Amino acid sequence: MSPYIVPGLMIGTQRDIDLIIDTVCDYTGISKEKILGVRQDAEIAIARHYAIYIIWDLFGTNMPFNKIGSFMNRNHSSVNGAVRKINGFIDINDFVTVRDINNIKNNINNKLCA
Repeated sequence: MSPYIVPGLMIGTQRDIDLIIDTVCDYTGISKEKILGVRQDAEIAIARHYAIYIIWDLFGTNMPFNKIGSFMNRNHSSVNGAVRKINGFIDINDFVTVRDINNIKNNINNKLCA
């Protein structure tokens, strides 16, 4: 199997995880330090959940929850909770969540194609 899941992204490289997190930061206006930090304010938690979800969504089963957690300074159950929460919003077609996730993914793609 190729290590490339999304053209231009390699599984589990710090560069690509940073690209995803930085894109979430740019989109949400939340700093990387806050996303990777311990604060649980709603806007920070949502941005963190977006980053975790997009990493999981782009790399799928090729990157287990504990590895995603190591990049995000979280344990595997926190990653599982974030993925389940965002999936829940997507399942009910929550407009804001679906829009934000799609916009962030498009921004990642645009950065890769630039």
